[in-house]
Amino acid sequence: MTLRTVAHLAMALQITVGTLFAYVTARQAAAPRIGAATAPNEVQDILLVDHNAADADLTARTFKRARIRIIRDAESGLDYLFGTGRYAKREHVRPQLILLGLHTPKMSGMEFLRRVKGDQRTRDIPILILTGSE
Repeated sequence: MTLRTVAHLAMALQITVGTLFAYVTARQAAAPRIGAATAPNEVQDILLVDHNAADADLTARTFKRARIRIIRDAESGLDYLFGTGRYAKREHVRPQLILLGLHTPKMSGMEFLRRVKGDQRTRDIPILILTGSE
């Protein structure tokens, strides 16, 4: 499934992509049906780890109302999540969703995924893997 397909699905449901992801990432027992009055909040804070500028631009346009932090390589993405390296002095911000390109410089997307899911502090953050691979 491509990001374009997700955007078309959200349009067909007459909701934003952020709201669609809020339903997808909500705990199963707490997730109301789409259109219910008690819909979960729209996903607002997204970390995008992808080296491709065109893909990052498309993602930013798709999630119009979200705050997207774009980081170009997986190693820097880990620094951002764990407050290390050049992000050691920043205020901690926990993304609601991580969009991950698999083909990133310095470290593979799969290694990034392994480290995020292997850490107690970040393992429950939903990660959507994006790839242009057939």
